Amino acid sequence: MKYFALTSILAAVLALSCSAPQQQQQAADTDGVILKDTYIYPSPGGGDSEKKVRVNRGEGVTIKQGSSSGRGWARVMLSDMETEGWIADRYLHRGPKIGITLSQNTSLHVRPDVSSRVLYTLQTGTQLLVLKQLEGWRKVSVEFDKEGWIDTESFVPGFK
Repeated sequence: MKYFALTSILAAVLALSCSAPQQQQQAADTDGVILKDTYIYPSPGGGDSEKKVRVNRGEGVTIKQGSSSGRGWARVMLSDMETEGWIADRYLHRGPKIGITLSQNTSLHVRPDVSSRVLYTLQTGTQLLVLKQLEGWRKVSVEFDKEGWIDTESFVPGFK
């Protein structure tokens, strides 16, 4: 009797552990945006470069799996819902794609504070990707590795 009960419990635990990764995988799917013109590859680390697929900055993707450390690789699916591959985490923003276009010349600040150091003056018409939002401010990506904060009065939603 003990053997049967133990076997039943073991079978139930095994069944749950086999289905858990699938449930985790579904929960892990999130929106993402490509931060740099680059490629996705058939395997992490670059793999078979002959089968790489070009992706463009600003392209929306679904993140299927991967680390969030910025040091690893993430498996993504492109918006065509057919093309899937691996991209270096550092080229990926985890979050929805939000594009804006500057409606006037604007200062790009180090912090969300008008008294913080100005990194650059951005020109009217510059298209930016929004990475984070705070009251009155947006953290934006101008291009890969060029980020900062702008006030919310200097842009219009979307890409023009």
